[in-house]
Amino acid sequence: MKLQNIFALIVTLIGFAACTSESELPDTLVNGDLVPVTISLGSMQTKASVGLDTDEGTIQNAVIAIFDNKGIPTIAPIVLNASNSGTTRLPLVESNAYAFVNVSNEDIAALETISDETEFRNYTIKKALTQDASALPKYGEKMNFTPTANGNIAITVKQLTARVEAMVDIKVIQDENEITEHGLSFSKSNLSWTNMKFKSGNTQTDGIDGLFTTIINGMTYTNVFNRAYTYPGTNPLINLTGSISGTMNGFTEKQVSLSYTFPNSLIADNVHLVKFIVKVDVTQPANPTFTYEVIPMEKVAINVPSFD
Repeated sequence: MKLQNIFALIVTLIGFAACTSESELPDTLVNGDLVPVTISLGSMQTKASVGLDTDEGTIQNAVIAIFDNKGIPTIAPIVLNASNSGTTRLPLVESNAYAFVNVSNEDIAALETISDETEFRNYTIKKALTQDASALPKYGEKMNFTPTANGNIAITVKQLTARVEAMVDIKVIQDENEITEHGLSFSKSNLSWTNMKFKSGNTQTDGIDGLFTTIINGMTYTNVFNRAYTYPGTNPLINLTGSISGTMNGFTEKQVSLSYTFPNSLIADNVHLVKFIVKVDVTQPANPTFTYEVIPMEKVAINVPSFD
């Protein structure tokens, strides 16, 4: 082979090798550019605006994704099980973090395959909702942060569900005067919440019976006896039957039926308390009259505290 041809071949091979090496360089930062961090979903705290059941803050699982400011994943999605924190290594770039908490196995599998920031953030979970307070799905995000070595990235998480509650307050009237010490009480026979949204085909639940406390605008309601959970965007109907009982000036017992439909769609991460006020006029004990009014409390914006 002639010398100029050998030289041309060497030049060509060198040029080809240079192009190949450049195209195969990873489009990520090397390990030396990564720093160890802890990613946490925070701790349970109760704010004064609303009574929060401890179970509502339980973390059963979580899927966390982190993207740089160009929408490119900086790591593969992190899956946590029965833990509110995990450690990893992240590049020193401005980032956004998103977390889905207490989702189904189907949701976890789907979220792990998403590499697009908008698609991950706007993912619609498929989990069928139950009345287990410890399994309520949640979502959180932390925007525009830059990791620091051995730092903690705390993601604020909020409920993806709304909570509805019911209580009955009895007011006794005699000769147009209210009697505060009357000894009458309400006993529930049946209660149902309908037109709820669970993503399971079912739209009805009996809720959870108990003795709950809810604090709204500094006022404490201690006789909340039932609560339920639903996905937002629906107008539930509550049907309640029971009896007013007690002995007072010849009055003994009266059966009552109460109902209420929320006029506005429920909002996620909010509590909606339905307060039935039953007025019992015992001016004529042999023939008492009953009326009731509803204070739905939904006009007050109440954020359910979670991990913030």
